[in-house]
Amino acid sequence: KGWTLLHDATWRGDWAKWLNFASASGNDAAMGPVFSLYSLAVEEAKQGAGVLMGNQPLIKAELRCGALVKPFVGSINSGGALTAAFRTGLDDPVPSHFASFLSTL
Repeated sequence: KGWTLLHDATWRGDWAKWLNFASASGNDAAMGPVFSLYSLAVEEAKQGAGVLMGNQPLIKAELRCGALVKPFVGSINSGGALTAAFRTGLDDPVPSHFASFLSTL
């Protein structure tokens, strides 16, 4: 349908996976702006610049409050993963603000 596809550089292949899953035609999975930070891509999607492949844990709050909407029915597992790493030797191995975030997922 000629949507502007927004891409996160880390998950650049997700649109190809989705378009294949949905048997969608009319869009080139490689076209559209690429953002080095997912948060920038989310902000552009919120401003109506295009459609972004959502990573559910990262956009849960925006979906809940209506700042973002799911334009398609269904979802796929992209096979990607989010990973958190912390310095060793900290008194609190998982900083409390991050532990609070994890508990909301």
